[in-house]
Amino acid sequence: MADPNQRCKWNNKSSTCRMKCELDYYGQPTCESDSQCEYAAGTQLCEMRCMYMHDNSIDCNLESRCMWNPVKSLCDKACSEYVSSAECLQSAICVPRGGDCMAKCPYRYAC
Repeated sequence: MADPNQRCKWNNKSSTCRMKCELDYYGQPTCESDSQCEYAAGTQLCEMRCMYMHDNSIDCNLESRCMWNPVKSLCDKACSEYVSSAECLQSAICVPRGGDCMAKCPYRYAC
């Protein structure tokens, strides 16, 4: 079980509680060595991947850097967080538009 002050994250694979990504890793190589973490180039911070943060669309969509992916039925990185067109195109729900990455029309608004 993770500690009550929310400084830890639970790893289901190893059944261990570890320090949160942003507290445990510095720099891109060390951050990306943990499959639950990803390096945010814009903020230069190591952050927990959205899919490990929330398991429902409501909580996921409340997280500014995340959005619910109905294709995969999981919390995914928000389209606006992708920094390149190539990265944007890797998501089934995002599309590059004028230098930005945005959600495709069917996924832009909650129904």
